[in-house]
Amino acid sequence: MKYWDVENQLVQKSLELDDWYKTLSKWIKKNVPKEKECNSYVSPTIKDLVSQGFKLM
Repeated sequence: MKYWDVENQLVQKSLELDDWYKTLSKWIKKNVPKEKECNSYVSPTIKDLVSQGFKLM
C-alpha cells in the first residue's frame, strides 16, 4: 500500500503496517455491525452515545 507524504511524494508503507491494517480491517468487518443508513461500521456503544446527545467529530 502507498500514500502521499507532506512533500507530495509517493511512499511505500512497510509490510508490517500493511499486514496490521488488513488484520484490523478484517476484525472490524467481522465484529462490528454495518450501519445501512451511512454504509459504515458503527458499534452499538457509539450508537448509544449519539442517542444520548453526544456529537461525533
